[in-house]
Amino acid sequence: MSTTKYRVNLSVSTDLKRALQKLAKRDHTSVATKAVDLVRTALEIEEDAILLKLAEERETKKGKYVPHDAAWV
Repeated sequence: MSTTKYRVNLSVSTDLKRALQKLAKRDHTSVATKAVDLVRTALEIEEDAILLKLAEERETKKGKYVPHDAAWV
């Protein structure tokens, strides 16, 4: 039976395996679900870092500004 979700196979160290198991048990969820949650959180952190860098570049006096109307299109 096929699935609509994209599958990723990961090889993790024993320490990471134990950590995932403990976190999954604490949160009453499966290890796979916990791993997906942690990857999602990591991607959000990466996105925040990229947006922060972009904002800092625009904050300079010579920064490239986006008009208000164009920002909400």
